[in-house]
Order: sequence, then C-alpha cells, then structure tokens
Amino acid sequence: MIEQSFEKLRDYIESEKFKGYDPYDILTSWMPFKYLGKWPSAIATQIQKRNPINIRPLLGIKKGINPKAFGLFLQSYSLLYKKTGKKEYLDKADYFFSWLFENYSKGYSGYCWGYNFPWANPKHFYDSYTPSSVVTGFVCKGIYEYWRATNDEQAKKVIISASEFVLKNIPVSNDSNGICFSYTPMERDLCCNASLLAAEILAKAYVLCP
Repeated sequence: MIEQSFEKLRDYIESEKFKGYDPYDILTSWMPFKYLGKWPSAIATQIQKRNPINIRPLLGIKKGINPKAFGLFLQSYSLLYKKTGKKEYLDKADYFFSWLFENYSKGYSGYCWGYNFPWANPKHFYDSYTPSSVVTGFVCKGIYEYWRATNDEQAKKVIISASEFVLKNIPVSNDSNGICFSYTPMERDLCCNASLLAAEILAKAYVLCP
C-alpha cells in the first residue's frame, strides 16, 4: 500500500513537470494587489489560503516552479538514489541541483532562494524570489542530502556559500534569551522556524567546512 501510494504521487508530480500551486500564490493573479497597499494583499492571501474551491484559473494564476519544492524534491530523490542506487533517481537529483544552482536570488552575499510568488504581511510586500531563511533552509536540506549521496564538490560549496547569506544578510535579534535569525533580509523579526532553519544552514556548513 505504501509503495503504491508513493508511485502514484511520484507519477503525478512528474506528469506535472514538478510545477504546482501554493496556498500563498494569490498575488500572482491579474489583480493589481501590489498597488492596493499591504493590507489588501495580506487579507487576500489569508482568504485564498482558506478557500476550499480552486479559483486560481479564474484569477490567471498558473502553476509554477517553487524553489522550496525543488529543495524538497532534491532531498527526496537523493535519498531514493542513496537507498536504491537507481540511476533514474540520480538523474532527477542532478536535474534539481542544476536548476537550484542556476536559479538562486542574485545580489546577496551567498546562495539563497525565495518563493516564486509575491507575498505580503501587514508591514511589507515582498516581490517574487525575495530570499528567506525558510526557503534557503529547505533548499540546503536537499543539497546536503545530494552531497551525501554523490560527494559533489559543487554542492558542498553552495551550502557553505548559503551560510554567508545567513551571516551577512539576515538580521539577528540578540538579547538575554539568545539570538534569533530573521525571516528575510528585509526586516528584523522573531520567527522560530525561520531562525532554526537558518541555524541548520550554519550547522551544515560547519560540518562541510575544511
């Protein structure tokens, strides 16, 4: 039963060419949310996130490639290759790593990635591919497993580079309780999952540093 479920899921995502919707992709629609201010964007995002009916085609929202998803795919196919030794899984892992290696967010101190759609909260509107600790953390999880499965030297260098993004571009809050890495380079905030993922990037880089 588990193998059948796995094969069904694998066949589906491969038939979709690894593209899909996201709960937070409402701001890619034809509606000019960006020019309506931060509150309408944030409210629309929360409404669509909870909408049980898929109205994305009506809003002009298309399935896309999410770097976070590609990080998860890379992790999965790398583990599958390591477990089975099947070349088909290695070929897929090579594809995901090559894509992530080429399609990172430029202009920062190291490799980093962001969502393929704009997103907003009551304070800020973030453009597509604004890098974050969360997306970069999940991508690095995948790259780390790829390195473990292949010993690819370039994968090792990318993770070490991503640690430079965390150390040099991510704001840090520091008080008597400890430190907390922010979600994005754009603002200082306190977000536990983002901070832990940023710390995990540093831990992986520490393991890989000569």
